[in-house]
Amino acid sequence: MSKPDNILDKPAKTEVRLFAQWADFASRYKSYFSTFGIIWACITAAIYARWIVLPDIPFITDELAVYFAGAYNVIWWGFLYPRIEKMQKDYDKSVKESADE
Repeated sequence: MSKPDNILDKPAKTEVRLFAQWADFASRYKSYFSTFGIIWACITAAIYARWIVLPDIPFITDELAVYFAGAYNVIWWGFLYPRIEKMQKDYDKSVKESADE
């Protein structure tokens, strides 16, 4: 019995083709999305721990802010960022191969 391919190992050709449309955007703004996620998580943790004192504002100073910041960072760092990196490498490889032909 052969080992099934991990869906995250190698991007599909259609995924790489779709990434080609967003390659400039992804490579240009991935550091901004990363910085935003880290800052958002730190500020949310500080507000939730009451290190930064704000009046009670729904969705900003309660537990939902912690959950949203956590969900954003899990999605970004756990799936999207590694996927963008992997697709960027495959995209660069395919561009180099097509230039060599």
